[in-house]
Amino acid sequence: MAGTSSDVTIPAEAARAALPGPSLTEPFAIGEALHDPNRVADAVVSMLGLIGVETIADDGTGQASASARGLLTESEVRALIQMGKADADAPDADQPRTVKNLHSALASSLPNVSVETFAELIARHFAQRPDDPVEPRGVG
Repeated sequence: MAGTSSDVTIPAEAARAALPGPSLTEPFAIGEALHDPNRVADAVVSMLGLIGVETIADDGTGQASASARGLLTESEVRALIQMGKADADAPDADQPRTVKNLHSALASSLPNVSVETFAELIARHFAQRPDDPVEPRGVG
């Protein structure tokens, strides 16, 4: 195993591989891809791109654009991909996920954001965009 980000172990091959570029733009397609272990990497980078989170090198090099809503290191993105693959492969993959589960998985990248605030941000997003698709089983 090559590296870790928090408590997620990233296989050596995945740690060396270049991250894919965002290839999906439709939220429902991203949600579907999150449930396919072979498409999780594309889904994660596409989701991050859609919400304006940019990726920088692990050593901190790179610069965000003026429109970036957030930054993650390459290792953090790889950790999200590994978590997504584990979720997609899990025996309970067809069970609903909760906002609390999603917040817990992202907590290290969301300092000082409580689960209540996180839920409020999601609710505000869908209040402003009620026609945005939501993956039926839940995403996260």
